[in-house]
Amino acid sequence: MAFVLEKQKKALAVVATLSVVGLVFLALLPRAAAPGRNQVVPLQAARKAPEPKTKRRLVAEPVRDFLAREILFDQDGNECREVAVEADFDRPLKQMIKAGKYDYYNPMLSSEEIFPRKPGETGKKEAVFALFRIPEGADPMFSAAVASELARRGYRFATPREAFIFGEHFPHMLGRNPIETDGDWTRPDTSRHYFISLAVVGGPAKPEKTLDFCMPVREGFFSSFERVLAVKTGK
Repeated sequence: MAFVLEKQKKALAVVATLSVVGLVFLALLPRAAAPGRNQVVPLQAARKAPEPKTKRRLVAEPVRDFLAREILFDQDGNECREVAVEADFDRPLKQMIKAGKYDYYNPMLSSEEIFPRKPGETGKKEAVFALFRIPEGADPMFSAAVASELARRGYRFATPREAFIFGEHFPHMLGRNPIETDGDWTRPDTSRHYFISLAVVGGPAKPEKTLDFCMPVREGFFSSFERVLAVKTGK
């Protein structure tokens, strides 16, 4: 019995010792004093910490939200959504390109074999054009997605002959940002997918109007600096 009592005394002594050590440890911890009634709280401490900003990413879907119509100017300088012209589609490609008065053009674009006449491209008829572009900062858009959205709005990509007609009648709309169209053409000498591009290059002192193939930054994709040439289908 005496042995049990002695063991209990030792256990109680250990507990008491640990309790004292714990109290001393807590007393030594730094305490943040709560502000009293007359205590001034620093402004920096009183402000709520700002929430971290989330980096937003522009997504190219749905496409209709990222394909903007460009305001055009007709031959009289009036703002419009579309421009129209009656053109002669019976002219050979060389004659159509020559009428555009380009400072430079790729001779392959005048090949009737590479660019045969599309169905319905005969006689004199009206062509209605519009320009679209992807807003700056948006992701590049795959050509097929652009074509789908153009069709939803009643347009399609301009054919080579239609692009040449646009360059002939509306040279004032060409600029540093190229006007491009896509018909799933493959450049014969490289076997790669290219767009047809109308642009102005060179410095302000000597700008040059050009007509050429264009290799997109990403093959088959339109980027924000490129302007898409479309023709109204009437649908």
